[in-house]
Amino acid sequence: MQPFGVAGERSTTEAVDDEGTPWSGIDGDRVISFSDNVFAFAATLLVLSIDVPSSGSGLGDALLEEWPNLFAYGLSFAILGNFWIDHHKLYGRLRSVDGKSLWISLLYLAMIALVPFSCELIGEHGDTSVGVSVYAVNIVAVTLAFAAICRHAVATGEISGGPEGVRVIEATAFAGIVLAVIFAASAVLAIFVSPEVATWSYFSIFLILPGSMRIWRRRRGYEDDPGRLSRRAPR
Repeated sequence: MQPFGVAGERSTTEAVDDEGTPWSGIDGDRVISFSDNVFAFAATLLVLSIDVPSSGSGLGDALLEEWPNLFAYGLSFAILGNFWIDHHKLYGRLRSVDGKSLWISLLYLAMIALVPFSCELIGEHGDTSVGVSVYAVNIVAVTLAFAAICRHAVATGEISGGPEGVRVIEATAFAGIVLAVIFAASAVLAIFVSPEVATWSYFSIFLILPGSMRIWRRRRGYEDDPGRLSRRAPR
């Protein structure tokens, strides 16, 4: 099975070693397939942190008690979904995958697989600075690992689609860095202010991330439309 790349074309991603020689034992599609499986298991495990009330009496109150776990589940699923989309966006544009990229990808997937644990931790212990900080560090590690994959891909010139393809991946990596900064700040808030304030700070993603992307595009002279990164026409 081959993934679809840019503009609906079949991806030609292949695995190569650090000298550019194709590997005979693995191809790009297997990398994507393995990654999809990790994402699928992680997303499924998230729901296990939510306990079903054993009795029908007082069901409403019992469900309200599960609010922290439900919030952690919703937030984590949305984040995992975003990571999965960005991962496919990147690998749909890669011409080849070398050994270094594979090792960084394994680190990235290891952090993805850890999200269900940190999700349950913040759901059960969201009123502690340790619980909130561990979750934040987990998300920061995921975003930084993905940014490293993107940076390596751009540096090795393996992004298809020319300058436009490179700009899309650069924008995706920048959005991840912004997310990392937000969650790193939440860990600081949890330690020095309060875990509750840190948790509420997650909602700032909806303001800070779009605003940061607009500033990034304007500074680089790209269109404001998030679906397009073409250069502005000179006046």
